[in-house]
Amino acid sequence: MITELKCRDIDIWKTFTCGQCFRWKHRPDGSFAGAAAKRAARIKYASGVIVIEEDSVTDTPENRKEAEHFWAEYFDLSRDYGKAREWLLSHDEKIGDAVKAGDGIRILRQDLWETIVSFIISQNNNIPRIQGCIEALAELCGEKIPGSELYSLPSPEVLSGMTPDALAPVRLGYRAPYLVAAAREYIKLRPLLEAEPSLQGTPGTADISDTGKALTAAEEYSLLLSLTGVGPKVASCISLFGLGRIESFPIDVWVRRVMHEVYGFDEGDMRGMKKYAEEHFGQYGGLAQQYLFYFIRRQNM
Repeated sequence: MITELKCRDIDIWKTFTCGQCFRWKHRPDGSFAGAAAKRAARIKYASGVIVIEEDSVTDTPENRKEAEHFWAEYFDLSRDYGKAREWLLSHDEKIGDAVKAGDGIRILRQDLWETIVSFIISQNNNIPRIQGCIEALAELCGEKIPGSELYSLPSPEVLSGMTPDALAPVRLGYRAPYLVAAAREYIKLRPLLEAEPSLQGTPGTADISDTGKALTAAEEYSLLLSLTGVGPKVASCISLFGLGRIESFPIDVWVRRVMHEVYGFDEGDMRGMKKYAEEHFGQYGGLAQQYLFYFIRRQNM
């Protein structure tokens, strides 16, 4: 089945290669092939249209409607990125070069559990190895996606029943026990963190069933920090990419470097960087982070 979505403000190469997702591979024809949640697809962009091909999905009105909703949410098509860029440029005089370099990046609204797994694996790791580990984990204990050679990532229930030794073929190192423990903990926290079904509704506003209230960003962040293997940087990434908290400003080695080179911060002053992001990038902190991340990595490639 082919789904076509109009979007005049996206660069899929930048979006898929700026460190926010790890399951998409660039193809010689300029498209990307990979998986999101339990959907496998080939994606390309041309003439203002995102074209998504899913071999495993039968073309029916119901499936077409579901696919359009899923991919529109995934690519964050309801957000005005032109307005977001204008806001950033009007609030920070130094971010102009990074915004220009990263023009076309969109913040993907990814499956929460997939994001947790991905960013626990990402710690002290480079992108090619992260990608390899994720695919190996999916093949070892995930489910094969119908009509595709790809596998979905294992559910928390599957991982919680495994041992670190059983994950040895994935070569996760010290991260293996983190994943097993985090899976067990996540099962208990899922009603608080995850809106059902995944990628539907407004990210980051999962209802607490006994109170009818929504979690605040700070409450979500605190719960994420309670997961084994999740520190401040990983929690910020999960908040941004898995819970749709676009104000979240993850600080990794690349962001520390660009904040030093562009803004003059000492690379160890992460508290100062975070405060600056809150004051100058505000509601679009995560988008600013992606622009800066892409800008500094491109300079160092």
